[in-house]
Amino acid sequence: MKLNDNQVKEFRAIHKRVFGKSINKQQAMADGLALIRLVSLIQPVVKEGYDDKK
Repeated sequence: MKLNDNQVKEFRAIHKRVFGKSINKQQAMADGLALIRLVSLIQPVVKEGYDDKK
């Protein structure tokens, strides 16, 4: 998986707004991909828990 230039640019802007610190393109790519992997692991568990409460 790879992030396109617009996604990296947006991730860098969000990171600066949230953490007050700029990161370079390479770090944004690595952190963005790590975040995507984390969400993809958590999402099925959260959805399963939500379905159980119905």
